[in-house]
Amino acid sequence: MRRELLVDSSPEENRVVVVEDGRPAEIHIERSGERLLGNVYLGKVDKVVPGMQAAFVDVGLERHAFLHASDVGPAGPRRGAGERAIEDLVQAGQALAVQVTREPLGGKGARITAQLTLPGRFLVLVPADRHVGISRRLQDAELRDRLRALIETMRGEADWGCIVRTAAASQSLETLQAELNELLGEWVGLSEAMAAAQAPALLRAEPPLPLRLVRDLLSPDVKRIVVGEPELHDRLAEELEQRAPGLREALELHGGGPDVLADLGLEKEIEKALRPKVWLRSGGYLVINQLEALVAIDVNTGKFTGGRRLEETALKVNLEAAREVARQLRLRDLGGIVVVDFIDMEEPAHRAQVFECFQEALAGDRAKTSVLGMSDFCLVQVTRQRQRKSLERGLSEPCPYCSGTGRIRSIETTVAQLLRRVRALAREGVKGALRVRVHPDVAEALRERIESLAEDGRGLGLSLSVDEDALRHRETYELTSDRD
Repeated sequence: MRRELLVDSSPEENRVVVVEDGRPAEIHIERSGERLLGNVYLGKVDKVVPGMQAAFVDVGLERHAFLHASDVGPAGPRRGAGERAIEDLVQAGQALAVQVTREPLGGKGARITAQLTLPGRFLVLVPADRHVGISRRLQDAELRDRLRALIETMRGEADWGCIVRTAAASQSLETLQAELNELLGEWVGLSEAMAAAQAPALLRAEPPLPLRLVRDLLSPDVKRIVVGEPELHDRLAEELEQRAPGLREALELHGGGPDVLADLGLEKEIEKALRPKVWLRSGGYLVINQLEALVAIDVNTGKFTGGRRLEETALKVNLEAAREVARQLRLRDLGGIVVVDFIDMEEPAHRAQVFECFQEALAGDRAKTSVLGMSDFCLVQVTRQRQRKSLERGLSEPCPYCSGTGRIRSIETTVAQLLRRVRALAREGVKGALRVRVHPDVAEALRERIESLAEDGRGLGLSLSVDEDALRHRETYELTSDRD
């Protein structure tokens, strides 16, 4: 796989597009002041809620952060139902060092953990626990054993743990030891900051998005890093020289100026990633709907009619859709519960084939995913780690016109509602001339009813005149009497 990183930086925002084999695979956008994920704070426990087994912690943000009991103890194995209760772990008023694991979403505050970690390019230091973890993407048993042995050699009798990242697979003991020493030095500095700070306070902020690239996204398959801003190019060059000298040659300054994404045609790809419909090459398409609690993805045959049997057509579209759904999850950064409604297939072998294809496509996702088997109705449920707003939620806001529903009342519904109100006024004893101000589209529909309105008006003792107002919401009207 050939991977490229395209970096577009401005005072307003940093944008990075990860391109794999010529197609965008991930879009990262970060605006000034929005960087919270990974930040370490000295927080103050505001409220302990035993019924939720959680506490709300003031870390200095707009909303109090959410701390679950399972995120208070050691960072190794997760807590079971019989573990200590939240009220035994923290108390109101207590100062506590915490780290953001999920940014604020919707009306919810950030999720935090007291299990602090310090990430490097190859290792993640876990200062308060002796647990050693190996990246789930490193599946070779012999390699995992070798890496675990290296960590044990470096640790000796020390009281820390760590997680070995995928990029550590080919690194020497000396390289890993050098990064570990750097992380341990960071921990000493962070401990000193904790002792001196007064809650709530920010203790450690994650670096800006482009600099996090060096730590989190670089791998030997990165063949090109294109940066448009000269100063950022120089900073990245320094980071690469220090942390990944083998990738220094991949870094280049875009000759066309800072607008890297526009010049390379990626702006259109970002726009496409905000649309609900995604066309497949076969002529089929996906419809992606983000709801409050889950994401629903529907697969349709669309224009594709190939294959002599419906089963063959469904199989071909579903296989293409499985790969595209996996790409869209990464591209749009969709998280939480995802339900994919594939086209119905009768043959179990075909369902198994599509499911296997989907699992393989998800294997390259850096976010944690879990997939349930395909049902008889060809539904697949996926859970994907959610750490921040999706691309759509980050770049858009609810429409003030439809209040975020995505739909508004039809013209016919508005007309019917208006006429009911006119008749209600007549029954209340209102007589004479009425005037209504409506959107031009509604006015046109009303005028088509003018004859029946006149007949109704004579019987009711009312007449109605229509004024147009292009600035008026299509769902609303202003009804007044000439006597007003």
